[in-house]
Amino acid sequence: MPLCGKTNKAMKRLTFLYCIVFCAYMACGCTVFGYANVYMLSRLFSLAEFGILTAAGGIAGSLMQPLTSSLIDRRYITLEHLIYILCMLNAVFFLCLTFLHSRSLITGIMYVAMVSVHWVLMPL
Repeated sequence: MPLCGKTNKAMKRLTFLYCIVFCAYMACGCTVFGYANVYMLSRLFSLAEFGILTAAGGIAGSLMQPLTSSLIDRRYITLEHLIYILCMLNAVFFLCLTFLHSRSLITGIMYVAMVSVHWVLMPL
């Protein structure tokens, strides 16, 4: 059954918007996991500390996933808005990490937050 013109245009628009969101998600993932080791070592974190921070981000993300899904299920926020907010939040964390040039607690917290936001986005 062929789609009518309006439906086809709406589907193309949604597909385009989904591609933008997916590209933003993959860009966050590549920056978080592709270069994190090099970045954290340049900020004088040891490999053990890097592993602990990455694990903490994963644990925090897995604990935040049920919370975010319940917010969506209860219709406090739409899935689309939540994805946009989390992607922007990840971009803010990324920019903050770009300008932090020393080993500090703030750097560790920003990295953990960025990893956890990434893992919250994973099932969405």
